Amino acid sequence: MRKIAVTASASGSGKSTVGRALAERLDVPYVELDALVHGPNWTETPDDELRRILEPVLAGEGWVIDGGYRRKIGNLVFEQADIVVWIDLPIHVWLPRLIRRTVRRWRHDEELWNGNRESLRDAIGNHSTDQHRQHDPETGPQRDHREIGGAAAERDHLPHRGNQPDADTEHRERQGAHQHPVLTAVERQQCPR
Repeated sequence: MRKIAVTASASGSGKSTVGRALAERLDVPYVELDALVHGPNWTETPDDELRRILEPVLAGEGWVIDGGYRRKIGNLVFEQADIVVWIDLPIHVWLPRLIRRTVRRWRHDEELWNGNRESLRDAIGNHSTDQHRQHDPETGPQRDHREIGGAAAERDHLPHRGNQPDADTEHRERQGAHQHPVLTAVERQQCPR
């Protein structure tokens, strides 16, 4: 269990922080997909080139890959992972983090990847759709959970429950709590200690 994909339902959820910590603890390479996808001047890496870059990483004995980019590479990373860690925090947690991070990056003119810098306009524009997506069952975390869980179950030849809620989700809904756990291990295994 040394191949881990880390994904999140919203920016600012701590995906990169968790990914780096897991990679350090497991002593495996850490790959941030954002750095591979966003070339100079925010030029997006073509899908086939991204797959070519990822092939040797995925063939390795262990890795932690931060991000999914399913619109570009489908479930390529998730299907190769021993475990998928899905971070799904409520908006009142991730939004203030995202705002602080964006303001810090903007004020200090921090380079993100390949000479790119974040602007306040771009950050606000890109994440306004995430807020809607957070609550949309057709495009949001519910669909992602079903699809990612289904890919893992199919790979391991396990029965897949589709969109049937688990006991924890049902309990949270009865209590009126946020629909998703803070950290979901989609696979049947637990995060390594």
